[in-house]
Amino acid sequence: MVELVPQDADKMVIIPEDDIPGWNFEIDLIDTAWVICQGQPGGIGFDQEGEYSRHISLDIGAEMYPRRTTCYVRAKFNLDEETRQELDYLAFKARYDDGFVVYLNGERVTDVNAPANPGRRAAATQQHEARDMITFEISQHVDKLVSGENLLAIQGLNLIGNSPDFLIQPVLEARKNYQNNFRSDLPIVKVTLENATHIGPNTVKTASLDITNNSANQQNTLSDPVNDFSGPVNIIQKKNLNEYPKPHYSFTVVNEQGNSQDAQLLGMPAGDEWILYAPYNDKTLLRTALMGHVMAELGHMGAPPQLCHLFINQDYYGIYLLMEKRNRHENRIDISELGFDDLTGDAVTGGYILTLNKHLGNPGFNSDIPPFRGAAYPVRYLYQYPLFENIAPEQQTYIETFMKSFESTIDTDSDYTEIIDVNSFIDYFLVNELAKNVDGYRDLTILYKDRVGVNPKLYIEPVLDFNNTLGNITNYEGNEVQGWQLDILSDASYIGADSMLVPFWWPKLINDVRFTKPLYKRWEALNDDVLSGYSIIDLLDSLYQTVLDDQVLNFERWQITDKAIEPYGYIGETYYDDYDYLYLWLIDRMEWLDSAMQQFQTSIERSGTVSEFKLEQNYPNPFNGSTKISYNLSSETFVDLSVYDVSGRLVATLVKQRQARGSHTVGWNAANFPGGVYIYQIKTTHQIQTKRMVLLR
Repeated sequence: MVELVPQDADKMVIIPEDDIPGWNFEIDLIDTAWVICQGQPGGIGFDQEGEYSRHISLDIGAEMYPRRTTCYVRAKFNLDEETRQELDYLAFKARYDDGFVVYLNGERVTDVNAPANPGRRAAATQQHEARDMITFEISQHVDKLVSGENLLAIQGLNLIGNSPDFLIQPVLEARKNYQNNFRSDLPIVKVTLENATHIGPNTVKTASLDITNNSANQQNTLSDPVNDFSGPVNIIQKKNLNEYPKPHYSFTVVNEQGNSQDAQLLGMPAGDEWILYAPYNDKTLLRTALMGHVMAELGHMGAPPQLCHLFINQDYYGIYLLMEKRNRHENRIDISELGFDDLTGDAVTGGYILTLNKHLGNPGFNSDIPPFRGAAYPVRYLYQYPLFENIAPEQQTYIETFMKSFESTIDTDSDYTEIIDVNSFIDYFLVNELAKNVDGYRDLTILYKDRVGVNPKLYIEPVLDFNNTLGNITNYEGNEVQGWQLDILSDASYIGADSMLVPFWWPKLINDVRFTKPLYKRWEALNDDVLSGYSIIDLLDSLYQTVLDDQVLNFERWQITDKAIEPYGYIGETYYDDYDYLYLWLIDRMEWLDSAMQQFQTSIERSGTVSEFKLEQNYPNPFNGSTKISYNLSSETFVDLSVYDVSGRLVATLVKQRQARGSHTVGWNAANFPGGVYIYQIKTTHQIQTKRMVLLR
């Protein structure tokens, strides 16, 4: 994308008391009486209640309230002839309250809630709250652009003079000819709306969905035939608390009669409900994709999400993730269908899906047991299936009674292993701790159970939303490599003022040997396989190679590289900086987890003690030339101590023999190796540990 007038562009602003001839077309207008608006967030307006404050760079409340309803805005921009000839798409984007008229070099190109002939005292014709940045395509006016200096002029309109708020936050952007130039290894997903130009959060829109996904040796272009899926969908924008301009969407595949139907998209198991997930503030684009693959390998999803390019009405929206929605379905959450007349016996016992999320006011029920003594808010379980409008009173009573019985069992230290599927709770813990998820445990959580006659246990899994994880957030120490995130989120003195709190049963579980014993055994098994340092890093690197070329297109559309997008942890100057930060953070986190998991060793029944087997950090580290590696063996065993590069290629074998119990040290002379990050790993007959070291050059 080409940002002609970006959000932080300099803009000249005035509240007109008299007519100003030429204000909307005259490039060299004398504007000494106008006030300049500069920098992010770029909005012009006021709000007596403060709701719009985060969008406003220039507050004009003193000049406009309570008598004026019109604000004039001018923004000049230059365009070279070569670029101008390449442009085939033009869009005005705005977050606004309540209306506006837009002029491009004097030509009226779009308007909303505006009279036909607005004068300096004009007002908006109806109310509009500035919740979202909305796109208005004006490609038919691309010929109004000229080589050299151009003028974007906006007349912002308030509904009435004494309205308590007003906002105009404008952006003008264009696109080079993607129709001819767009090529990618990623699939192309096109959404074309019927009789609409915008997908909002409140109204379902009817659209057609077309997906092109050529074979591995053939790139995808916009002119290629649709070969993966083509059909109607009902689509809606998902609510986003951060109001990012790149939103998530959910859609349901429907037939010609408008009824939902299954479809197999991009090779994923067939289903009717899907999500287009936007990695926006995650500037690697990879965190949710990575964790989706991890969860799939742990057996908690039908298939990992698929990276793709999204177009809506031919407007390029960037790289997205097409993923399953975790709804009741034989290929998703496979539990029994609960009919409205299933009110007694085994029928009323399932299936049910509950969630924990930020929307505490949604239909559901509160826990009887507070997260901690004196907690200001309860934990609230929300209905996902059946929805509140479809659930019978007898069914509400059953699931509420079941959950409170589950809580009472844990609260009284009774045996809960026949009530919950312990393995699913263990995997939930491991996934959220690997990602150091500050929203985990208390939010973005799915709980479900089937009928007693099918499976009586309660299961748990995280919602696939990991933009704000893996070091990409400073809240609650989310950017720190060390520390159990559950400990931080369970600390009443730390998180007590938050409205989303961790259920009391999580701290109880993590301190109970019935949970920690299988937890450590699961970690040992996974640490040799899915959650090994090599496996995770190889997966991340594979995803990185997939988007390396295409990320340029995404960040042309969303120019956020080197900008602070809250909530944030690290702000790199380039895409490669952001990726390197994630890469090294993840290596360090895996190393910390490997060490920290040893605290659960007392619940492992086997010969020898876990604490006696240990791989030490090499010294010195970083090093230049040579370093020493020490380790301790709990018993006589065969030892394989090897060094790998970050791609997993073996570069040196330091020990490969049987060794006695006790402490050992070996040196590595790396004088002939290139600088960079290396992984060293010790394997014995029953144990394995891995650490990272850095060779400097």
